[in-house]
Amino acid sequence: MPLTSSTHDSLPYIDAPPSPRALNAARALIISSLSSTQTQTLHPSLPALPPSSLTPLLTSEQDRIAASTPLTGISTERYEAPASSSSSSSSSSPDPSALRAAYTASTYLSHRNQNLSLQAQEFGKNAWLVHNSQLEDILRAVEKEVVEAREQVEGVNRERKGMQEARRVDVEGLGQRWREGVRAVVECQVAVEELGKEISGSGGGSGG
Repeated sequence: MPLTSSTHDSLPYIDAPPSPRALNAARALIISSLSSTQTQTLHPSLPALPPSSLTPLLTSEQDRIAASTPLTGISTERYEAPASSSSSSSSSSPDPSALRAAYTASTYLSHRNQNLSLQAQEFGKNAWLVHNSQLEDILRAVEKEVVEAREQVEGVNRERKGMQEARRVDVEGLGQRWREGVRAVVECQVAVEELGKEISGSGGGSGG
């Protein structure tokens, strides 16, 4: 069974909007006709979900968000200056862990200083300007796509409205013919009942 139909059952430009009472009655009828499995399982015509291509890092991040665990940033303790202690200052041999921490901090600060000096020069400024220009180009392209998509939606709506307005006379004429046909059927049934009563009455009178 296809998920889409070639016909459009709704005629919003011709039919009058339903009343809140009619909407509530329709929703109640739909809910009563649905089983518990239909509200919990997917339709068999829906394609299967593609396998997840997330990296383990993104998967762990999704799990963290689902568990409402606060985000912990990168620890900066390795880049901080080591705290001096009286035991290490009185000892003749240096602490290996303090030396490693000091070497890490010195390396980080030297690289940071080099990075800042490059950014302060002309090349860093030009790179920043080029990056901003690229972001502006991406933004303009996305805005253009949004405008084109909006124009397509408006074009479809205009076409649908034109088609429905062009068929308004036909729909109203068919509705009127249907009401006249129902009225004729009811009148015919009433006439048949009356004729049956007359036949029964005349048959009873002649028999007496």
